[in-house]
Parts: sequence; structure tokens; C-alpha cells
Amino acid sequence: MKKLNLQAPKTMQDVLNISHAFATMDPDGNGKPDTIGLSLQKRNTGQRFRTDRLL
Repeated sequence: MKKLNLQAPKTMQDVLNISHAFATMDPDGNGKPDTIGLSLQKRNTGQRFRTDRLL
């Protein structure tokens, strides 16, 4: 987060903004769009959290 000049999240919107930054701003500096912004899994419920609706 320091490399992207991001502050620690205080709200869920902050978490989503950080996730978007990780996925689009190349935080590892390798020049490839290969960083996953956010991955969540809720077990034993059969429900899935779809990140494509967030960004």
C-alpha cells in the first residue's frame, strides 16, 4: 500500500478502492497486470461473492 501511496482502509469503500488500485496500478512493479485486487470466499453456504460487480 505504501508504494501506491494508499492509507489503511476505514470503510468498505476504502477496501474496494484499494482492491481496484492493486488490480490496476501494478503494485509489484513487474509491468504485468497480474496482481489480484481482492479475493474472498464464504464457505459452506453455496453463496459466492462476485467482485466483477464491485469495480
